[in-house]
Amino acid sequence: MRDEEKQLTIEYLEKYHGFDKLEVDMNDIIQYLPKIYKKIYENIEYNLEEIISINSMTKIFD
Repeated sequence: MRDEEKQLTIEYLEKYHGFDKLEVDMNDIIQYLPKIYKKIYENIEYNLEEIISINSMTKIFD
């Protein structure tokens, strides 16, 4: 992984998942995959709920 990619990965893990290391390796990324997938799932679920809510008010989709 390039240094720039590592830094972006560390910043993401720190911001969204409480990662507290200054370096990252594949073992760290693998350890955080369940948390990352859970966050992605929750974001998708939230957005779908918002779309359904908006649609129920506006009836754009049947």
